[in-house]
Amino acid sequence: MKHYLICGSCDWADEFDVHFYEIIDEEDYLIYTTTKSKFGEWLGGYYFGTNEGWDYDFDYLNWEPIELTEEQYNAIKDLPITGERIFERLYEDIWDKLNEEGLIGEDENFDDFPIEKKLELIKEYANMCNE
Repeated sequence: MKHYLICGSCDWADEFDVHFYEIIDEEDYLIYTTTKSKFGEWLGGYYFGTNEGWDYDFDYLNWEPIELTEEQYNAIKDLPITGERIFERLYEDIWDKLNEEGLIGEDENFDDFPIEKKLELIKEYANMCNE
């Protein structure tokens, strides 16, 4: 299985950089890159700490995932490297948008869909947004 690294930083209020670090698997990579190719950006709120964050202008698709070799993945997967994680929040936001638009039912769980269905729904939502 392939793995990808998302890492970088984003300036917060000209005070300090917030660092992001996450390893995603191939399925998450497909969701990330499909969303990025269809939307270009995915703006939303992202908060850390008690009241720090970006209200509506945080771009969840601001990074280019880097493919890791198996050797690189094995070398870093258990290291205590820290940083904010974005994929889970992006994933939840995608699910919420699909639910709001009626593309999936409230009783359906996006996590349970096969990857092909997830990608199809993202593309369908993108088409709706571009109409």
